[in-house]
Amino acid sequence: MSSSPDTIFERFWARVARNSATTSAALGVFRWLYCLNLLLLDASSYSWLDDAPRALYAPPVLSLAYLFPSFPPAPFFKVLDTVGVLALCFTMVGYRTRIATVALLAVEIVGTNFKYCFGKIDHNGVEFALLLCMAVADWGRCHSADARFRPGAAAGANPLAAARGMSLLAVLLAFGMVTAGIEKAYVWIDFDLRTSGFLAWYYGVRITQGRALLLSDWVQHAPLPLLELGDYLAPLFECSGFVALLTSARAFRIWLATSALFHLSNVLFLNIPFNSQTFAYMAFVDYDTLLEKLRASRLGRGRWQLAVASVLVGLAGIWHIAARWTGNSSGTLLATDAATWYTVRIVAAVPIAVLAATALVLSSLRAGAAAATGTVQAP
Repeated sequence: MSSSPDTIFERFWARVARNSATTSAALGVFRWLYCLNLLLLDASSYSWLDDAPRALYAPPVLSLAYLFPSFPPAPFFKVLDTVGVLALCFTMVGYRTRIATVALLAVEIVGTNFKYCFGKIDHNGVEFALLLCMAVADWGRCHSADARFRPGAAAGANPLAAARGMSLLAVLLAFGMVTAGIEKAYVWIDFDLRTSGFLAWYYGVRITQGRALLLSDWVQHAPLPLLELGDYLAPLFECSGFVALLTSARAFRIWLATSALFHLSNVLFLNIPFNSQTFAYMAFVDYDTLLEKLRASRLGRGRWQLAVASVLVGLAGIWHIAARWTGNSSGTLLATDAATWYTVRIVAAVPIAVLAATALVLSSLRAGAAAATGTVQAP
């Protein structure tokens, strides 16, 4: 058997494609769910940068903002927010989906580059990776305005697009977790009960930001050996993504379900929500059973759903745009201040993580049954 680099490379991607496979119909459902999360809970807002003091402008060297001498003049960021909200709405209903997805990604990249000029860099890599991969996968081929009104364009899409996009997303998710795990392992695994990486995170956010929601008070009463065990298990788990991905479709989805529960523990004890990351795992959920039940119901046989959904999405988009132009914006629909937005995100992270973990476990069972019968899920 040949072991040339080309052969190893091909075998790696073939295995990844098989274990991360999903359908275009499932991606259509996921597009609605992911964009709904953004529209209701986590819509980006950069309009506040129009009023930021220019003296605080200190962009990182390796950033787009470094090419500019100062923040762009107002109302640049209000216009940027408007484009972002429109792109999100178009992506959700599936109108010119690929173009809208790329536009949304571009808005996020530009906005975050300038937001980072204050020194705080968030973990937006998963969001960027997801939008990029979904543009590659062409997640607007089903359950979309494109599929309804432009069937020729949808039918003419590359049949391998979903497989390529999902393979890339699976690798990027596993790689992202590995980079986080290696850094933690280097510092946290020290076999010293006098130090705790988990407590360093806990007291950091509790003292500086006053986060004391959900089960965070319990941490102060936890035995040190248990916290030390968490210091070892967390990085080891984060480094196991590629092992699960290359093992089987079932193992990969179980790893993703465990990742969702891992994020659940973060929000319960550290009050750090990872809603967008958790939703990204749901791209690998098997929605076929749900689709079959919807098609069999009266709801699934109607033709008015897309129109009603588009109207509701449009109304939500109008609210977001108006809020940004009037200076009352937040990421949460109908909320007008950052404190409410963050509290809602923390509380919502619990059912999101539970839903993701449950759906992925059920999908792993279906993937295991498919493997046992020798069936392969079509890309």
